[in-house]
Amino acid sequence: MHATAKKSWYKSKTFWGAFLIAVFFWIYVSLNENYRVVIQIPLTVKAPKNKANETILPNEIHADISGSGWYLLNHLYLNNIKRCYIRLDNVKSKDSIYTITSVDMQKGLQNISKVSFNRFFPDVIDVKTTELATKEVEVVPNIKIKPASGFSLVGNIKVTPANITIKGSNKLLNDIEKWFTKELVFEDVSSSFSTQVELSDSLSSVAEVTPNTVTISAAIQPYAELKIDDIPIQIRGNTQLLNNHILKPNYFSVTLYGGIDVIKKVEKGDISISIHYQDILEDSTGILKPKITIPPYTNILKVEPKYIFHSEIIQ
Repeated sequence: MHATAKKSWYKSKTFWGAFLIAVFFWIYVSLNENYRVVIQIPLTVKAPKNKANETILPNEIHADISGSGWYLLNHLYLNNIKRCYIRLDNVKSKDSIYTITSVDMQKGLQNISKVSFNRFFPDVIDVKTTELATKEVEVVPNIKIKPASGFSLVGNIKVTPANITIKGSNKLLNDIEKWFTKELVFEDVSSSFSTQVELSDSLSSVAEVTPNTVTISAAIQPYAELKIDDIPIQIRGNTQLLNNHILKPNYFSVTLYGGIDVIKKVEKGDISISIHYQDILEDSTGILKPKITIPPYTNILKVEPKYIFHSEIIQ
């Protein structure tokens, strides 16, 4: 008599095939049922001509919707172009205050279909408007650049254009002196680069910026160090008042670091170490910290010694 080996059910291709078919069938049937969910919809409110929104508005509204599971799934996770766009010209107003109702929100819906809207949150939004003003401000890069090992960022990040135009209410523009880019981090950078970045949209409901993107440029060079010895200390101001004062040491060593193209051009005369005579006269500790001036786009790695030791001969 021969024994017959039994194949485990969990190793059966037939079992897993039937199981997957059952799962897909269950998902298909479930998504054909009607459900009710809440979705987020980006909100844009356009002020009338020559007017500016003075009310800071939410960036999005929430909508309670009903419909087939297929369409709800699409609007929850896949539909990235849906929005609510409202022109205040089409909204009722009183004394420069426009009241956006649920009806206005539903009329402003774009790229959303085949679902029923039960309610909006909030269901009423009041928008105060005022005269439109313009102002030009500096763009500040909210950018972090982390050079790769052995490389260095040379100088500041350059922004083009350096200034942008903001449109909004006078009250808002009076408080704005600069405008930031969106926050970005560039890591492991080993070469110079330029790229477009978007400006911050944190006040998009009450301010319009032109242009809304800028180009940032950064110079990246191989890292280099340079040590320069015997840099004399200089006393700024009236040295005749210091006849009884002794400063040691008289010479310093400074180690700089930065991009290789910048570092290789540095000469001894480009570095100055100084202290003001008034700081010497007012010193009560015997330890002074000098002022060190270095070339642009270089950084101090080390100063030896760190301090000036001061003593006074009392006659």
